Amino acid sequence: MRSYRNVIRKLGGRISGLNELNRSTANELINAPEAVKTRQLRKAIVDNFIDWAIKEEWMSQAIATEVYATRAEQKKRIITISEREFRILLSGVDDGRVRDVMRVAFYMGLRVSELIHCRAAWITGKGRFLRIGDLCSWGLDDEFHPKSQKEYDIPVAIPGQVRNIFQREAGTDRFSRMFGYHSDSTLRYNVKEYLKALPGNLGETFSVHHLRHSCISYWLNERRVPIHEVQRLARHARLSTTLKYYHPDDEAHFECFN
Repeated sequence: MRSYRNVIRKLGGRISGLNELNRSTANELINAPEAVKTRQLRKAIVDNFIDWAIKEEWMSQAIATEVYATRAEQKKRIITISEREFRILLSGVDDGRVRDVMRVAFYMGLRVSELIHCRAAWITGKGRFLRIGDLCSWGLDDEFHPKSQKEYDIPVAIPGQVRNIFQREAGTDRFSRMFGYHSDSTLRYNVKEYLKALPGNLGETFSVHHLRHSCISYWLNERRVPIHEVQRLARHARLSTTLKYYHPDDEAHFECFN
């Protein structure tokens, strides 16, 4: 009861009457860093108060409130876009180098560090595979230690535009950086400028790494590639990690057995 009174008192300090209570005001109170108790408890109290006000006919309609995700929670959250959304986004990119980076990130799931260090020397199997591994053993000046310390051969993805990127680079200096970036912050900034074109809040939260999320989701859900193959493409140590990107589809589920 003490928490309830404190939250309602703080709400009263923000508005002079219920006619001023809106979603923005309610969410500011719920997510205020200096407020009493947890954000979840504040949301429950505000929602209960709004329900009571509607029941008493002091308010005409409900207000949708939410607990904002913290920075740590946003990083852990899986955010994806479909191939259709990606193609629309790509149509607005006028920088060829950024367009190449985005295509490789979306269709092959490379991490930012891998995009920066990507070289023609990684292309193997007559241009069909890209070898992600430890370049220290190759005698390069700048050692590259990927997240996984194992070497993986991932397929150069099917779309022709992606194959053309690697075919074009195969004849260049084998050890020069394929996309020309030497800083992850520069790459992130350049790509982020175009990602802002995504609709709604997605433009603010979507990052280069979320193109990797979208890649895994695309091959798993849109193209229905077997999950073990997608796990190998994503280089996940555990199948349970890849499974997080799978979205059950009743229609696809039915078709599998017919």
